[in-house]
Order: sequence, then structure tokens, then C-alpha cells
Amino acid sequence: MAFSLIPRERYRGIYEIDPIGLRRRGITLLLLDLDNTIAPYHARMPEPRLSDWVCTLRDAGIEPFILSNSRKPTRVQEFAGALGVPYRRRAGKPRQAGFQAAMQQMDRTPAETAMVGD
Repeated sequence: MAFSLIPRERYRGIYEIDPIGLRRRGITLLLLDLDNTIAPYHARMPEPRLSDWVCTLRDAGIEPFILSNSRKPTRVQEFAGALGVPYRRRAGKPRQAGFQAAMQQMDRTPAETAMVGD
């Protein structure tokens, strides 16, 4: 099954996303773009509000996963490590391979997965 890249919802920011609502729809994996989606491009570490939001996702039964096109050798690793979330850099979005690799790594299907960001 292919992972659809057609947006179904739009939000002004990530904190408007309702983790309980996602979980009710069967989402258990939330792929998150890093740069200019969950953090400003030059942010080295997550803000406390983001860390709290990640905890809220997990409390709802949703595993966050950073899926980034970043080519910087340590940026994604350090940021994801600070949040305690798995990651994949150089994902090659919007090509399907990065999405598929993340879902395989987390043992999830497209029906259980949503993407936030580009």
C-alpha cells in the first residue's frame, strides 16, 4: 500500500494537532519534519514545549519519528536524541522510499501513519 502525500488536514502549527483524535483514527506513528515544522531551521535543541508535546503524543499511544531531508551529519541525530525519538535523515522526501523505510523501521503500515510537514 502506498503512503499518500496528499494533505488531509492543515494546521497553523503542530500544537493544534490533537493526539487523541489521531489515535482514534488509528494513527500510531507520526512522522515529523524537523526544519521549520517542529523547530526553526537553526534550533540545535528542542524547546520544552516540544518535549511536552512529544510526551502527549506518547501518552495517546502515538510514536513520534523525525523524518528529515537534512544532510547535516549530526543535526537530526542530536535533536532526535534530545527528544528521545527515532529518526531518519536524508529521507529524500517527497519520494516514497524514506516514508517506507521509516514505517518499516517502526513496524507500521501506511494506515497507521501520518506525516506532519513537507
